Amino acid sequence: MVRGARKFLALGVAAAVVYSIKELNFVPGPRHAAPVAAAAAASMMMAPAAFADEIGDASKKLGDASYNFAKEVDWNNGIFLQAPGKFQPLKALKAIDKMIEMGAAADPKLLKAAAEAHHKAIGSISGPNGVTSRADWDEVNAALGRVVASVPKAKVMAVYDAVKDITDPKVPAYMKSLVNGPDAEKAYQGFLEFKDVVAKNQVTAASAPAVVPSGDKIGAAAKQLSDASYPFIKDIDWLSDIYLKPLPGKTAPETLKAIDKMIVMGAKMDGNLLKAAAEAHHKAIGSVDSKGVTSAADYEAVNAALGRLVASVPKDTVMDVYNSMAKIVDPTVTNNMFSKVNPLDAVAAAKGFYTFKDVVQEGLIQLKRRLLKVALEGRGIYPQMCKQLWIRRCSITPFLAPHPMQIYAKVMRGIDKAAFPGTCQGRVERLIKALSRPLSSDRLPMKAGGLKNLQEHEWFEGFDWNALQAGELPPPYAPDVADDEDLSNFFADPKDIPETAPYVDPEDGSGALGRRLCHSGLKTHSLFEISRRF
Repeated sequence: MVRGARKFLALGVAAAVVYSIKELNFVPGPRHAAPVAAAAAASMMMAPAAFADEIGDASKKLGDASYNFAKEVDWNNGIFLQAPGKFQPLKALKAIDKMIEMGAAADPKLLKAAAEAHHKAIGSISGPNGVTSRADWDEVNAALGRVVASVPKAKVMAVYDAVKDITDPKVPAYMKSLVNGPDAEKAYQGFLEFKDVVAKNQVTAASAPAVVPSGDKIGAAAKQLSDASYPFIKDIDWLSDIYLKPLPGKTAPETLKAIDKMIVMGAKMDGNLLKAAAEAHHKAIGSVDSKGVTSAADYEAVNAALGRLVASVPKDTVMDVYNSMAKIVDPTVTNNMFSKVNPLDAVAAAKGFYTFKDVVQEGLIQLKRRLLKVALEGRGIYPQMCKQLWIRRCSITPFLAPHPMQIYAKVMRGIDKAAFPGTCQGRVERLIKALSRPLSSDRLPMKAGGLKNLQEHEWFEGFDWNALQAGELPPPYAPDVADDEDLSNFFADPKDIPETAPYVDPEDGSGALGRRLCHSGLKTHSLFEISRRF
């Protein structure tokens, strides 16, 4: 609906400035520059972290050409909230719809990395103009390039054409007047060179549609919410310009903190569900009427998609967004918006939402239970070899914590955020991380090169793989034994015995002694407690 569109309109303004540069001969350049310019600007909401590739290298050259320009832009200026020309909400919605389509077609892994790159860049913002560091500027540019390269050219062109239609041709000249002209021209020339590298790496076919869940509790709850709240939805003036107004009494940096929490939440969302939600919004925009209201069926589908999406994110991350928004939204805003609708419809919608959010939260709890069950059964994301490396080199487990929910939070943050002790840093740390990617296809032996990647890893330097295969590898330790029946070698050294500690189930309070599993930090129940040996 149109109100949701307002949240992205600032992106349209930024896009319009870039898109229209060529139309005004801001800097001479080939016609094919425009589509990639549109894509980069439209993709401001989805930026991945830099890798060592062509686009990453090109982003550094772009940074050399554009960072002076970036420092001159007043990123705190409220002008970016304004429409890039005449206020045309339904026409602007069509442009935003094209951006949503483009986002749905992008690689989910790149979208996740994109959000993480922007989150990092927000953390390095400084100075009165609110500019990020040069390093993070380069990272974000590389991220944008990769996202654009993961989308077919036709969808990029669709964004360009739609945004151009709502942009006043005077906008670029005005925006240029706010900065040093030569720096802007140098930045644009650098951008033209960057877009050529992006285009060279661009895909030619769109990815497959998302797999949409059905028959779940969240879907059923979404129908109840939609039935209760659709009258309220029809009461709202979706064509109002009030959604472009800045929040009263709040500065841009204050608002950015809340936006950052949203970006962090987005980075943790399930890729397939995120794509499904974008597709649901695209379909809902297609049924919007002259008042900006979508159909009841599409409204229900959007609610279900968003509910599933929220359920894929840890509760504390969701609450971070809620709490950050509560800090910047004055109660007068809520009262003003409430006064513009039928109060009975608003109350009914609120009651429906409270019930719905409980179902969504239950979905998150079930997800946690499934993950913990998998970990307890020894089917976590860490290969057997990695488990042995952890327990033998690091002495502690990667996600060790006193409570299962804390373990869950560490698992969700991933191996890159795990604490490596001093005995487990350097080459072994890099090997463990390479073996422990959440997606099996990203793990070292699964990449192009297969097992050879593992054999040639720096941690195995000097290891004789041929001798191993031939059965001729000398043993690292040859124990002294008295005779064939001497089993003393198999008894554990007391200092090597793993910690045994009480375990209390957080749900039923039952307890048993258990040992920690090296792949998750959990403890297995020891029903008889008959041995503390390996």
